[in-house]
Amino acid sequence: MLLDLDDVTYEDEPPREIKLVKVDGTYGTYRIEEKMKPSDVLALVCFVIILVIAYFG
Repeated sequence: MLLDLDDVTYEDEPPREIKLVKVDGTYGTYRIEEKMKPSDVLALVCFVIILVIAYFG
């Protein structure tokens, strides 16, 4: 099943939040830092807990 991009809306998948940080000592060079949403952090923590349980269990 392939995803049809015409059916995806901003409500379904909002755009990522990024932050541009200028690299010191350069001209016109920026580093992109993604801002993690609380739901992303929760999913990451749950994944790590499952891995730890699977490893030690």
